[in-house]
Amino acid sequence: MRNKLLAVAGIVIRVLYLVSSATDQNGAPLMPAALVLLSGTAELAFVVVATISLWRNARAVVVVLAVTEVLLLLFEALALGVAMPYGSVAVITRNAMRVANLISFIWVIVKLFRTPATRVRRGGG
Repeated sequence: MRNKLLAVAGIVIRVLYLVSSATDQNGAPLMPAALVLLSGTAELAFVVVATISLWRNARAVVVVLAVTEVLLLLFEALALGVAMPYGSVAVITRNAMRVANLISFIWVIVKLFRTPATRVRRGGG
């Protein structure tokens, strides 16, 4: 897959992720669970493919993306399991992780647009 096409797919996947995470005023999800599962799976697939695509040329970028994705997943799981009061340190940290994840995602998209696609050799020797 070409890197620019992968970058555009990543942007579409991120928009799908944001749309599917919409909630009402009580915190109940507005979208069906299947759409949330689809967007999460697509986000994971994008991270894996982007990591494979950029590993040789921009290893630091994909490591930062992977670390922020894992930390964000942990903080989101913590938010589901524990009632966090508004303005607590845990809420502020979770929101900071969301910002860090968005910044690393944008960094990966920029790298994908700027890095030429590498050819993968097929077969032996």
